[in-house]
Amino acid sequence: MFARNGCLRLPDAQRRKLEKQQYHAGYELRLVVSDEKELNLTRACLQTIELYPGREFAKGNKFVFPIYGKSNVERFCGLVKEFLPDSVVAKKIRR
Repeated sequence: MFARNGCLRLPDAQRRKLEKQQYHAGYELRLVVSDEKELNLTRACLQTIELYPGREFAKGNKFVFPIYGKSNVERFCGLVKEFLPDSVVAKKIRR
């Protein structure tokens, strides 16, 4: 799901240094699922690896699972990185 249409957002270190308290962007990863069956499967998989996402929300006719926090995002990326094609890793994870 992450390779298909997931999204990884990282804070801009330079902007954080310049704007300090005004810049609130943090680490966020979004998994987008297409139906309730995938929603339940994703929730169960994340609980199995002890990653507890934020509250899922509907966006259009899909559902989004947000995962917040530097440690959670880095842990997720570390777990899935070896299973993703190199092009996805280069585009989304950049490590």
